[in-house]
Amino acid sequence: MTPQTVARLNALPDRDPQFAIVGEMDPVVVRFDDEISVFCGRCFHRGALMSDGLSKTGHHGQVEAVGVLRADLPDRNNIRILTAQLVKPPLPDDAEAGTDVVIGPDAQKPLRLKIPLVVSDMSFGALSEPAGIALARGAELAGTGICSGEGGMLPDEQQANSRYFCELAPGRFGFEWEKLSKAQALGGPGATTGTGGHLPGARIRGKIAEVRGLKEGEDAISPARFPDRTDPAQIRDFPDEVRDRTGSIPAGYKLSARHIERDINAALEVGVDYIIPDGRGGGTWAAPILFRDNIPVPAIPALARARAHPDRPEHADISLVITGGLRKPADFIKAMAPGADAITLSGSAMQAIWCIAMRASHTNNCPLGIGTQKPHLVSRIVLEKSARQLANFFKASTGLMQVMARACGHDHPDKFCHVDLTTWKKEMAEISGVTFGGAV
Repeated sequence: MTPQTVARLNALPDRDPQFAIVGEMDPVVVRFDDEISVFCGRCFHRGALMSDGLSKTGHHGQVEAVGVLRADLPDRNNIRILTAQLVKPPLPDDAEAGTDVVIGPDAQKPLRLKIPLVVSDMSFGALSEPAGIALARGAELAGTGICSGEGGMLPDEQQANSRYFCELAPGRFGFEWEKLSKAQALGGPGATTGTGGHLPGARIRGKIAEVRGLKEGEDAISPARFPDRTDPAQIRDFPDEVRDRTGSIPAGYKLSARHIERDINAALEVGVDYIIPDGRGGGTWAAPILFRDNIPVPAIPALARARAHPDRPEHADISLVITGGLRKPADFIKAMAPGADAITLSGSAMQAIWCIAMRASHTNNCPLGIGTQKPHLVSRIVLEKSARQLANFFKASTGLMQVMARACGHDHPDKFCHVDLTTWKKEMAEISGVTFGGAV
């Protein structure tokens, strides 16, 4: 732990409590004549926030690293996989089992992936340049794609991947039609929290400023919504323009899992080729803790609601991709069985290139060089090695998914279905739609 000064003895006023925030602690230092007392707690409604208002935090309140404690989420370990046995036999270990997936099968240029795992949206600026390129190359080696994030298309990242998703968020950072012609899919607006994204001006330097189309030192502030679009009817023309200009690449929406059914209805009204509900449990950079700790719906019920949405059967060719805290092969299987066509990954993809989940990216002090722009830290990334590590992770994950597919009697992970899952937890059955395995 790094020592942090909370008060100086020679400047400590008598009988006037001094407040500070140290991590998640809220120390109060009080001098009473010659006696010094320090009170510590985790009480967020007093201390520095209470005494200083929002003067030190900004109007969104305190910002911390994104991430959710696993204990605060539904536990996927409470969902069990039912392998084949007598009614349906398993397949032999040497039986062929595919892994390919098509995103936007109705598009004139559908996006074909060799595996159902994709690197999720992570912006250049939040990530370092070598980290973004390593993720793109690793995904390419595995036969899958990567999404630009809202910070614009980093040229070397885009060139390193032939299945590139371009994200268009309300900030429109670096968006140009010419650049979009180099992408294989368009996504928007990103899983916003309900307020605009913010990358401090201290990070807007050099290539980051160039890619985002900003002046050096200018804060990158993305609006909460597209300023000129307030309802789906105003958005409807945009996907058509995308298709006209690109020869009809898939166009989709990544939606924070909140008003799931209504948001899906709106996306269908706009006319999309794929939808990505982003459930609570994911995240890679930072957010105001007011939002981070209180939204959205976790990925397990979000997926169940998205797939069970009454309008879904009428739009069977719209790809459903899930994200939000899925990290390992068992998670991926338990997402595909309820109906996900693919999964996008951020945390586990970064950990594959040696992120240690220190949650320091928002401080610009990531010691592995992944979530920082400091040259001496960024130089620690060995690009090609990191790319191979990600490819290995994808290969191992899909290999284990094939093993379980055969064990369930399937020749492809996309044939996992509801009958392959059960749970002995009634609450899990209620929120996931998975069949209860106990006596009724």
